[in-house]
Amino acid sequence: MNPQAMVATVKSELTHVPRGEAGSPQNLYRAVYWIARMNSIGSRAQIPPTAEAAHEMALRCVRTSDPRLAGFTPRFT
Repeated sequence: MNPQAMVATVKSELTHVPRGEAGSPQNLYRAVYWIARMNSIGSRAQIPPTAEAAHEMALRCVRTSDPRLAGFTPRFT
């Protein structure tokens, strides 16, 4: 998949995940999801090539980043 198509894919997947306030766990989720999903659809993927794998990685990162966020669930529209 070419880089423009990868970006378009991830952007479209994140349209239903609204941005949060600066420094919010929601924004951390979006950032990690972006990185994980770009990796998963790239030519040298290190995680399974699914949106679900990127979602799980993003959740794990947010929930382990701060003990107070152990129950974090992203907002979806």
